[in-house]
Amino acid sequence: MRAALICVVALGLVAQISAECANACSGHGVCRNSDQCDCFPNYAASDCSQRVCPYGLAWVDNPRGDLDHDGVRTSNAIASVSTFLNGDSAASGTAIQVPDWESFNPNAQTNEGHYYSECSNKGLCDRSSGLCVCFDGYTGSSCQRTVCPNDCSGHGICRTVDEVAAGKLKSSVAAGSPTFTTPWGGMNKRQVDNRAGSVVHDGVATATLYRLWDQDMAQTCVCDAGYSGPDCSRRECPRGDDPLTHRFADCPIQSGMTGYAAGTYCQDEKQTVTITAGGPTTKADWFHFLYRDWTGKIWRTDNILIGGSTSSCVDSSLPLKNDITEVEDAVIYALKSIPNSVIGDVTVAVTGGGTSYTIAVTFIKNRGNLYPLELVNSASMQVTLPTCVSADAAKDYTVGTVTEIDGNKEASTCSNRGVCDYDSGLCKCFKGYYGGDCSFQNALAQ
Repeated sequence: MRAALICVVALGLVAQISAECANACSGHGVCRNSDQCDCFPNYAASDCSQRVCPYGLAWVDNPRGDLDHDGVRTSNAIASVSTFLNGDSAASGTAIQVPDWESFNPNAQTNEGHYYSECSNKGLCDRSSGLCVCFDGYTGSSCQRTVCPNDCSGHGICRTVDEVAAGKLKSSVAAGSPTFTTPWGGMNKRQVDNRAGSVVHDGVATATLYRLWDQDMAQTCVCDAGYSGPDCSRRECPRGDDPLTHRFADCPIQSGMTGYAAGTYCQDEKQTVTITAGGPTTKADWFHFLYRDWTGKIWRTDNILIGGSTSSCVDSSLPLKNDITEVEDAVIYALKSIPNSVIGDVTVAVTGGGTSYTIAVTFIKNRGNLYPLELVNSASMQVTLPTCVSADAAKDYTVGTVTEIDGNKEASTCSNRGVCDYDSGLCKCFKGYYGGDCSFQNALAQ
């Protein structure tokens, strides 16, 4: 019996001497002194059995604590505070020196707030998987981004505040023209009215470099052309000219408008461009127009082959336009062929011929002060030319600058003579007015 007791005690001592960390640190750490686990990165708890979730910049911070994440909750300063006997603030205080706890204050360094926190302080960590379970309205591996409302209703895309302010989607090179860019504002800048020759915009007016802490976190919808609202659920209605505003007083000349003289009545936009050839009279070029509508969307027409002024430079296999009337018809057809009635109606007058053509386009249905057209004759387009000019690069035309007579008619929602049904995108015209944009007045209503 005595021998057995000694054996049991010995075994107990052996067990105590060879004791290990809990659960062998779950295979995710190393057992150190005092039987404590030193966990590998991204594992936590006394036995290293719990996963650590991704960190992101905190949406909200506790105003007290280790704000600079240096591992110390006190600052280097020493504060003087007063203590009172029995909690009686009326008694004489005794000043003592204590370490000053860090706090967020105006003297804090840049970005002292919004330091990295697990799940960005907008979600809970699932310790079994190491994945953040984000609160409503937040998404991302560390809940570091906001969710766009209704997923932009299928009529837009979600973009960060940095991207919206910079207007990156509006600065793309369009249709073979390195110069036709749109650095005209942020992504959500849109034209809401065109009244009395003045264009009214909504959204980010000027492209801006946004570099605050939430630049890649806060998101919003960037709506497709023809849609608006926080979730892009509102359909835009047609724009038109108010039929009751047709006097000069209703269409004043705004600062910076071109092509007008005092006393000019409300007029449509007119744009003129000249193309000039270099080299012999036997020449031809492929051209197309670029047009930017009131939503900022860029449209490209079909290509037009212009030139071949002599009978010896005509290729019946190509749609070559060299007669003035043919060029006019080709330009009208190209512009009006842009889908969705983007260009309602135009008149075109062409003068010159051979070595030079002047093309004047008047917009009859597109009201207001319009963006200028661009006529493009990119070298990459000159793939198929008449035999007489295909080998001579000097026969290309040079495109001049577009000159404008700015339109000063209105381009207002439902022509100010109806209200927009943003669910359907249709105008509900007032009594006595009709048309898709309510721009027509019934004679009996006058």
